[in-house]
Amino acid sequence: MGDLTIENFFKQVNTGQDVSSPGQAPVIDNILVKLVNVTLSRAVMTLAGTLEVQEPIIEPISARCDLKRAVGYTQLAGCTSNRELLALEADVLLDSVLLNIGQKDLATILAVWSDNLSEANYIGSIVPSSPVETAPTDVSVKKLQAFLAQGEAIRKEAVLRCV
Repeated sequence: MGDLTIENFFKQVNTGQDVSSPGQAPVIDNILVKLVNVTLSRAVMTLAGTLEVQEPIIEPISARCDLKRAVGYTQLAGCTSNRELLALEADVLLDSVLLNIGQKDLATILAVWSDNLSEANYIGSIVPSSPVETAPTDVSVKKLQAFLAQGEAIRKEAVLRCV
């Protein structure tokens, strides 16, 4: 099992603009998720119906996630003072994982994995079932789109860091 802790709070970002307009200040929804002391153990069910833990398969691990989401991002994205503001930012930290598995465990895992993959439907094998045909792309429209997009600054909207 393990312990799960979730915290959620909101904070206003100080952008250096006029304080008289608090409605325009960006608000960040910050979600902190902590999962600590997670273990997975091999167990045997006795004839009496109780579980007897034999040995741990995964030693205690911890994971932490700090998720920051800009509230009202579509309105804030156009403002020049909010250019560094991201729609979503996630920092994930996972401690090292120690597995205690034997040859039989590994054989079982690989057998289940290969069985699952053999039943999978891949995107390439799925035939679109839409009765509507896609319109052929016009070369002049593509050139116009490329021309109009030249002056746009590239804007990052999401960052995901895993450690």
